[in-house]
Formats: sequence, C-alpha cells, structure tokens
Amino acid sequence: MNEMYTIYVHFPCAEDYMDKAVQLEIQMPFVPRIGDCLFIDPQDYKHLERKVEQTEALKKRYKRWIYGGQRCSFDDASIVIAVVWNNNDSTIHIELGENIGEERD
Repeated sequence: MNEMYTIYVHFPCAEDYMDKAVQLEIQMPFVPRIGDCLFIDPQDYKHLERKVEQTEALKKRYKRWIYGGQRCSFDDASIVIAVVWNNNDSTIHIELGENIGEERD
C-alpha cells in the first residue's frame, strides 16, 4: 500500500507567504515538485474562494485572484511554484500559481 502525504495547498497573495487563512488540505501519494501541474477539482476549493469574497482583509491580500471587483477564482492556479516542509510540525506546504517565477502581488 502506498503512503499518502498530507499536503497543504496555498495560493500566492500580497502579504502572507503560505497564508494559513486560505489553505486547502489534500492527500497525495507523492510530494509535488516545483513545476508540476496539479489539477484540483474546483469544488474542493470553492469554500476558500467564498471566504476571500466575504472577508475584506482577504480580498485585499488576494486581489490578484479577484475578477470583476467581487468574484474570487483560483481556477488558473495549477503550477507548483513553491514547496516547503516545516520540520517543526512535519507538514508539507505547496503554493500553486499560474507559472514558475511569477511575482507576488
């Protein structure tokens, strides 16, 4: 039986690197690498988009993901742009963006 890793998925934002306020927990049979393309079912992160839309502070931090002034969408975030392992609590975190080397807004 393959071991499954718990991965915390984050999206780039203006103020916080690997922002825990907007993260998704997933299980994977491997640890993704920078440049890997991951397709996560949009239904798995819709609650995070709604959370951003309903919280003014998060709207400001995630402004690059706000479309039409109101609607948050992480649909374009599919490329792993960062991988972090935290040895304090043995967690693995990844950040999904649109392309490798993108700027943080």
